[in-house]
Amino acid sequence: MRESSEGPSKRASLDLEEGMKAESASSSCPSEKEMTDLSSTKGSEKEVEDTKEKKSLEDWKLLLMFLILGFIALAPWNFVLTELVYLDGKFEHQFSSNVSIYYGLSVNVAELLLIFIGNKFAFAPRMDIGCVLLATFNICLAIVAMFIGNDDPDDNTGLGFGLGLVCTFMLGFGHSFIESAAFGLAALGSQACMNWAMIGEGVAGLIGWPINILINYILTSCGVERYAEWRCLIFFLVTTVLTILCIPMFHF
Repeated sequence: MRESSEGPSKRASLDLEEGMKAESASSSCPSEKEMTDLSSTKGSEKEVEDTKEKKSLEDWKLLLMFLILGFIALAPWNFVLTELVYLDGKFEHQFSSNVSIYYGLSVNVAELLLIFIGNKFAFAPRMDIGCVLLATFNICLAIVAMFIGNDDPDDNTGLGFGLGLVCTFMLGFGHSFIESAAFGLAALGSQACMNWAMIGEGVAGLIGWPINILINYILTSCGVERYAEWRCLIFFLVTTVLTILCIPMFHF
């Protein structure tokens, strides 16, 4: 009788333990809904990471464009200042003293024109006009110094002086067009856009002298005649090519 009474109680306890194990096993396995939610969460996190990475890449591209734009805006004038001793010797008539006056005058005149009529033009035309002016008259100044002035085929220093001032005046116009467009676009973005445009202008002021020294060393080592004239031409050609390459970059 005692064994028969203990039998049902043991079976009941075994059934209870098996039920608890089955319940715990079923609770530990995630349901299909939970698996779906987990996969969707992982997918959304991956999309967020991809979006952040893409946005970061786009931001760096934008900042690089403003860096190049700032460099292009000020490089031609800084390159002229680097070759100012050579140009003054070619044109005489105190060219080194007058060139800064005419350049500053042209910048102020162009800024005044942009204040009154600049809003009638979009950024793209202003950018294109500025790049064309800088590219054209920068190389024209080197060509004038190569053919008109002291020790040139035409030694008329007065004509060379006048043409040199005209080229410098137009460089000021080109600078104003590009700089106004650059800072206008930067105002639509973050403060970093403005900072990188100014960094580009700073790079333009520092990189001219090393490039000039390198070109001069190569020409003198090769024994090139009239190396000073060729140095100025090649030196100004650097900014001309970079400015021309800059035109399609801001359209795409």
